[in-house]
Amino acid sequence: CELKDRKVGISVFDYRTGLPDNIVKRVHAQADGLWLGTEDSGILQFDPISGKVTPMIAGQWKYGAFTDFLPDEDQVWISSQQNGLILHDRTNGASRIFNALAGAGFTTTLTLAKDREGNIWAGTKTDVMRSRGDQLEFIDRFDPLQETNTIAVAIDPGGSTWFSTGEGLFRRSVDANGKATIDRPLSGSPYPEH
Repeated sequence: CELKDRKVGISVFDYRTGLPDNIVKRVHAQADGLWLGTEDSGILQFDPISGKVTPMIAGQWKYGAFTDFLPDEDQVWISSQQNGLILHDRTNGASRIFNALAGAGFTTTLTLAKDREGNIWAGTKTDVMRSRGDQLEFIDRFDPLQETNTIAVAIDPGGSTWFSTGEGLFRRSVDANGKATIDRPLSGSPYPEH
């Protein structure tokens, strides 16, 4: 999109201009261009200036439909309903798959987020997990939640982890002693059930 002489110009990138898939489900802006998560062609690096498209993984995309992905320096975290949670190393092209054999939550990952310490958080249909490098930790204390089907995860500038379930919006905070608590910040608002 470009504004010139009080007119808006919109460039369309699709099959006709070299994009291998018209259905783009997720976009991340990175220093090396845009990263696009597509319906059938997987994850692509796209340079909007040159129009060049490079698949993240050479060859045919084999990981099925993804629910989210998150570029993280030389790694890309991918959540796939078919294959689980995938950690792809961009430097050597290797992929590590955390699937149902490693835990039921891996194939139900819906959302990914990165905190200020570099940890990757994953919200699944059964829990929330956090990575420390390539080690994954399930967060198993969810008081006062009854439902743990996590729809969205975000990390605020203060380091608190926010997540939503069918029960509403929750915040997980850790105090100076390392004790984690989960609260429902909207309980005193006009939206106490959210």
